[in-house]
Amino acid sequence: MRNKLLASFSNEELTLEINLRAGDKAPTGNKNDAGKTRWDLMNFEFLDEMAQVLTKGAEQYGIRNYLLLETERVAASLLRHIKAIRCGERRASDTQLTHLAHAATNLMILFEMFQRDDKLAVEHQMSLICLDELELTSEMVVSPVEEIETSTSVAT
Repeated sequence: MRNKLLASFSNEELTLEINLRAGDKAPTGNKNDAGKTRWDLMNFEFLDEMAQVLTKGAEQYGIRNYLLLETERVAASLLRHIKAIRCGERRASDTQLTHLAHAATNLMILFEMFQRDDKLAVEHQMSLICLDELELTSEMVVSPVEEIETSTSVAT
């Protein structure tokens, strides 16, 4: 049965099978990874601690509540954690997680906020382009917020 199986292999596979039987090491395969992100360089223990910071924040304030904050408040938190690190504090007293993980999480939150701002800025620019094409001005278009405010206002 084994000979029949070998007969169906290509010459390259047959050579590999013979070499493996002789005790040689299996050759490594080739894969072109040039230009691809090297996830193997990431420190997953650090990412795990950042996830713990986010988990504690979600338990205390709600999931992704940080997106409702002003960037200045997140930046202030980042600076407080950096100051604590510079003063020799290793862990935050409220979470017992490292100030480094808190600071890195703040940077990630700022990154997400800036990504959203960039997307909103692009969407705003696109809406202005559309308005220009229709020869409308932004004053002629009622935003959803204005619409809500108008419909919920009380006459005095």
